[in-house]
Amino acid sequence: MTLLDIVLIVKIAVTGLLVGLPMLLLPHAMLLKRLGIDEVALPYIRLYGLAIMALLVGYASAFSGFIGGEFPTGIALMGIVSNGGGFVTMLITGLAARQKLLAGFLLVIATALVVSVLIPDIFMQAI
Repeated sequence: MTLLDIVLIVKIAVTGLLVGLPMLLLPHAMLLKRLGIDEVALPYIRLYGLAIMALLVGYASAFSGFIGGEFPTGIALMGIVSNGGGFVTMLITGLAARQKLLAGFLLVIATALVVSVLIPDIFMQAI
């Protein structure tokens, strides 16, 4: 196991359990109430949940056991864009002020991935 594996496991577990699966599996009425959205938006929320799960499959493909010790630059860049972009979007829209935990999570994951690109040898060492 490497430091990058730990970052990916945290990202996959938290995002899958708190975002992806609920958006796919929660009953319609519960999603409408929790998200405060109109029923017309529900299919888009389900599609978003599926897109999130697809990204998590991408993250999982970067586990050190699957890639033979080579740093997964493409997956790290995908994560920087996804998490960093999500954080910046939350800042611009004001959502970060209301959802501090989510914004902080995205910032921590994006930062960890930026650092992993800058010093990949450390993130790929067995721990």
